[in-house]
Amino acid sequence: MFDVSSIVLDNSTGFMTLPIIITEQALGGFGDGSTLAFFHESKAEKARRQQGKIEAPKLPPSVSGLAAAYTVNDCWLGAGFHQGSYKQDSIRYVGAMGTAQINLKIYGRAESSRISDSSEKFTFERNFLFQDMHFRPGESNFFLGAEYI
Repeated sequence: MFDVSSIVLDNSTGFMTLPIIITEQALGGFGDGSTLAFFHESKAEKARRQQGKIEAPKLPPSVSGLAAAYTVNDCWLGAGFHQGSYKQDSIRYVGAMGTAQINLKIYGRAESSRISDSSEKFTFERNFLFQDMHFRPGESNFFLGAEYI
């Protein structure tokens, strides 16, 4: 039985790969990719672990990683990301950036109101940036923040 919970979840540090499986016909068929995520802990959690005081993490671990995918229609994606919780979970951050190329076809309608065999090809080439930061006011159970896409 394959189990990575003792590596990643128990001590909040380690690498994990996640597959990306693409089966969307609009993208021209199938494709695949992979995400490599690194779970890392805060300095305080690392010191506790090194002193032998291993316990379940009180805060979610920070995660940084890279993702890449490719389809048979020459669509592709590359991205980097980070998610973290700071200052005893009073600040939460999520960010990602990357680039993608999506190749699509549009099939129009012929005059006889049947779908035409001819198609128009077009390509989206985009860079993207996502930033999200929230702050916990005092000891409250809610967050205030902003997001930028």
